[in-house]
Amino acid sequence: MIDRQHLATALKRRREADGISLNKVAALIGVGRHVVWSVEHEAHEPTAENLARILRWLGQPASRVVGDAEPVIASDGRPIPETVRLILGRDNKLSWTNRFALYDIFSAAYAHYVKAANLERLNERP
Repeated sequence: MIDRQHLATALKRRREADGISLNKVAALIGVGRHVVWSVEHEAHEPTAENLARILRWLGQPASRVVGDAEPVIASDGRPIPETVRLILGRDNKLSWTNRFALYDIFSAAYAHYVKAANLERLNERP
């Protein structure tokens, strides 16, 4: 689901361009050194929270590493990502930064799912 290669390349290029160590990047992002190392080496997909932190540091939207497509309309007539945005907006346990980051990640993941489902339906047609 996540384009690990793009994320790894972007992270490593930024780190090297800034001339800083894995430890320094980890401290700036707010994650452990092992998270930065595993992303740069495409060893594991980061958690949604860590992905949001990394993308924020890189200045990139989640759509750069997850995907892109048109939203599907829910039964109430709203696009499903809009419904999720409303739910996240009401969650007082999350900071606004985390609400926006989670929404960005959800939107990109959802778009990727919709795009894959649409391609699968096209391939099923006779």
